[in-house]
Amino acid sequence: MLVANELATDIVIAPSAWEEARCLMSADTAALVVLITAAKQQRGLVWQPGGYLRGMTRKWASGALNLRPVLFGLAGKG
Repeated sequence: MLVANELATDIVIAPSAWEEARCLMSADTAALVVLITAAKQQRGLVWQPGGYLRGMTRKWASGALNLRPVLFGLAGKG
């Protein structure tokens, strides 16, 4: 969790967005979503990491977030 917290700061995710994700998701899921956000930003697929995290958090809250295809996509398997 400490690594995700530092990474969220490094990629300029607002503390409020990070806190919201941690409150709504499990700590492990929120950390995974921050890692996904950073990986997508590094590949030029995300330009506003905080906005992307908030979008993922909204999807999680509505039950629409499925991380499996995102992870497969990042791994080049999807």
